[in-house]
Amino acid sequence: MRYPPALIAVAILCTVLMSRSPALAEEAHAAIQIPVEERQIVQERMALAQSLPQEFLAFALKNYQRQIRDYTCLFVKQELVQGKLTKEQHIEVKFREGPFAVFMQWVKNPSLVDHVLYVKGRHGDKALVKPAGVLGWFVPTHVKRGVNSPDSAKVSRRRLDQFGFGNALDLIHETNTRAEKAGDLKLTYKGEGQIDDRKTFVLERKLPDKPEYPDQKLVVHVDQEWLVPVATYCYDAHNRLLGKYEYRDVKLNVGLSWKEFTAEANDL
Repeated sequence: MRYPPALIAVAILCTVLMSRSPALAEEAHAAIQIPVEERQIVQERMALAQSLPQEFLAFALKNYQRQIRDYTCLFVKQELVQGKLTKEQHIEVKFREGPFAVFMQWVKNPSLVDHVLYVKGRHGDKALVKPAGVLGWFVPTHVKRGVNSPDSAKVSRRRLDQFGFGNALDLIHETNTRAEKAGDLKLTYKGEGQIDDRKTFVLERKLPDKPEYPDQKLVVHVDQEWLVPVATYCYDAHNRLLGKYEYRDVKLNVGLSWKEFTAEANDL
């Protein structure tokens, strides 16, 4: 079977990119953060993002799955929920893969939740929630809520089990694939950017106004070194903000233990 030259080029480039980062796999077991990439690596990644942005995102997803086990961050989000734009919320996060585990503590503008813990498969596959405000005074520990409960749709566009770098990349790539098959995808490289003093590659996706698509314009900042989406901004057909999601003060592979994802460890 003869493969198209473009496909061969992508395979070669991805192999080069992976092979030029030998420290990543070793450092993922011990280092607090992945080492700084050489400028040549950045240029090669930029070339892939410019020429084949969909393949670049697929490469970023594979890199995440291979290299990153856990992280902490300050998650900043603002969303259009039930027709109204929420205040910008700041949330301290601990996250671990395998199985999915996340703890969130609201530090600015909580809505209905003060802090929440979810570990896939534990507690009947439900989240442990400490309500915010006056309601929290009447709940000494926590209440259990399904991650897909009607209450969750009242406070967020995304479910708790959809959080994180890997899920964001997976959702973007999956939507891109469907749109590409339908002939709807317009995905372009827009240049370099910066989020929280981290250099990024900026990609923009435009889709027609169809119910099967989550947004009509998506701007995503992919960290040049870590290859994770440190910011995404979603808009509707009228350029109205649907969701703003930023990951600040990110620390990768900090070695979070399972003890840090228990109810006792998180005041629940």
